[in-house]
Amino acid sequence: MKSHLTLFTLGIGILFVGYMAGRNENRASNLPTLQGEISEFKVEIDSYIKSYNSSKARQTSMGHQFWYVPGEMSGGLLNLKLSHVKALQANHAPHKHPEEEILLLLEGTAEFFLEGEKRTVGPNTSMYCPPNLMHGIRNVGETPIKYLVIKTK
Repeated sequence: MKSHLTLFTLGIGILFVGYMAGRNENRASNLPTLQGEISEFKVEIDSYIKSYNSSKARQTSMGHQFWYVPGEMSGGLLNLKLSHVKALQANHAPHKHPEEEILLLLEGTAEFFLEGEKRTVGPNTSMYCPPNLMHGIRNVGETPIKYLVIKTK
């Protein structure tokens, strides 16, 4: 089951990266070109790798959150966060914002809310939240839920 979850998560990640690459062509203009600038551009790979560390997670009254890709890492174009929510709780009430958001439930049972409708979902389920629509997620199970939040500009 764990390898299935890993392959599923990897597949979602590959699709999302492809989507972002096509969507953010203007970001490429900020990167060095092959006309001699590449030698001046140094990537510090360690600054682009983040492993989960519970001591660096932000504690909330409902669980905790850990940012794998904070906005400043991507120039404000993308966030990737892991949320843990205690049984029968929610991080916040349904809300809306101008950014797109994708939720990927990894563990537990959650209720997804989108524009007045609700669905109960289980592990390996993605939920897309279009810009400016009311959406939310809450734990409806007896065990914690764990889900990834991918937010774009």
